[in-house]
Amino acid sequence: MRTPSRMMPAYEAPEMSFFWKVFTYLFVGWMFVMLLMQIWETPMLAFFILAVVLVGWIEDWLNKIEFHMSALEREGEDIGTFARSFDYRKVDT
Repeated sequence: MRTPSRMMPAYEAPEMSFFWKVFTYLFVGWMFVMLLMQIWETPMLAFFILAVVLVGWIEDWLNKIEFHMSALEREGEDIGTFARSFDYRKVDT
């Protein structure tokens, strides 16, 4: 029998070497400078990035409202009620 995942030890990520840390910071810094240079050359890019961020923020805000309304509909229902009503033998997980 396989060991359940809740019984397995937690994953510990290996330590990143100094070289890869420096390389990562330099690469991210270079990408940021390139983005700033591109925005300086093409200001329309800044408006496009702003539009994408704004649409994402609005979508997230609308999802939060939808989830809140959904939670208000289930006022008083707890996870035990849901678990007992769920027919796990008929659902393929």
